[in-house]
Amino acid sequence: MRKHAFLLLIFSAYFSIIRAQSDPGINGAFPQGWYSETISRDGRNMNCRIYYPAFSDGENAPADTISGPYPVVAFGHGFFMQTSYYISLYRRLTSHGFIVIAPQFSDTQHGELGRDLIYCLGFIQTSSSTPGNRLYGIADPSKKGVSGHSMGGGASLLATTYDSTITIAAPLAAAETNPTIIGTIQNTRSYIYLISAQNDGITPPATTQIPMYNNTPGNKGLLTIRGGNHTKFMDTGIFDFTDPNGYLSRTKQIYLSQKYLTAAFKLFLYEEKSYWKYVFGDSVAADTSVVIEKSVSTLPLAEYYITTPGGTYPDSAITLNWLRTSTLNPEEEIFYRAELALDSLFTQLFYVSAESQDSSVTIDSLPSGLYYFRVMARTIGGVVRFSSNTVNLIITPSTGADESGVIPSQFLLSSPYPNPFNPSFSVILTVPEAMRVRIRIADITGKEVYNESGILGAGRHEKSFRMDEFPSGIYFLMAEIKNQQFIRKLLLLK
Repeated sequence: MRKHAFLLLIFSAYFSIIRAQSDPGINGAFPQGWYSETISRDGRNMNCRIYYPAFSDGENAPADTISGPYPVVAFGHGFFMQTSYYISLYRRLTSHGFIVIAPQFSDTQHGELGRDLIYCLGFIQTSSSTPGNRLYGIADPSKKGVSGHSMGGGASLLATTYDSTITIAAPLAAAETNPTIIGTIQNTRSYIYLISAQNDGITPPATTQIPMYNNTPGNKGLLTIRGGNHTKFMDTGIFDFTDPNGYLSRTKQIYLSQKYLTAAFKLFLYEEKSYWKYVFGDSVAADTSVVIEKSVSTLPLAEYYITTPGGTYPDSAITLNWLRTSTLNPEEEIFYRAELALDSLFTQLFYVSAESQDSSVTIDSLPSGLYYFRVMARTIGGVVRFSSNTVNLIITPSTGADESGVIPSQFLLSSPYPNPFNPSFSVILTVPEAMRVRIRIADITGKEVYNESGILGAGRHEKSFRMDEFPSGIYFLMAEIKNQQFIRKLLLLK
């Protein structure tokens, strides 16, 4: 037992070190393993470099199977470039906990290159689900990103218009494509984080990345590296003659581009909010080496739950509680509203709280009866999410008219509770003024099995029914007032 406890302690410490936030501008804690493999899609052969978190650096090193699963990133090279020109980028991403696959494209058909990147993502997922494969069990199938340089960057954007399951595209100096990505990027459903170079003479921001950014829907960013050019995203300088613009050194441009690329993938694929400051927040805003433009007002809200248990409560003050939700922006302001309804579809709202940033609300008193409780969360940008659970609250009933003094404005018939039932159920009738109410119950053939009529005073009334002598099946309860009829479906299960 002591040995097992010691091992658990060691593993816990290991995970803490590996998972701790690290500076995206330097290599992370993971050693990098790598290998090459040729894969084929519809006769298109691609020799791929594959990098993965490992227990030690080196070719064919054993994969780190403890700290995963890891997100997968597919990277596309530039026009007539080689995958070997971006080794430092693969290693940077892998050191921060990503699996990277970089195909050597077989041609320059941009639409096909986008599909090649999608295929590469799928290849890693297949490898991860195949027992005996060196990558078995280490890839996270729900976290996929794409990137690339120049032509490959444009292809990575095209990939997001073909595959809505790609979480993020973060290309470097993305080029216009055929078919046009500038004209079709409005079809993407991914996060888009464009990294451009201010003095790029081959894909100038004014005619490429800025139109891409402007046409992108949803949440997006455009990071411009001051003084950068087109070729210094690569490790090699053999093509610098094609773009002599810019004043940054290669070392500086690689540092900046890889820092912000890594941070973007950490934020959106690992959902680590501590990287927000590097991607959109104070840190990047204070960095005079870059300029950030962003539109992130519609970030999705995370799942959250009501913590107040369902059950019966006395007719007195009740406090309703829920967990807070959040977005990837740690500074996002979120407002909550509690809703109590008389039906499970929330079409008959009885109580709606004022919006606030609190995670609870206290209601001084409620009329007796059954209520359905949920919470709505809203961001300033208008993103709305309801609590993942609803809770049924039964306020201790009183006989006859409700004694709370609350007079409803219209006649309402609650959903039956419980439903299905055996052998009894109840409903709440909300009456705005004294009136005659007829209640009937019929079976599925229309045969009437219950009929009652009487005057009910203004208020809320609970009525209970027993159906011991009737067989299991579907029934309908009908409440009739004046020229209106309200129907509720019943299910008797014995």
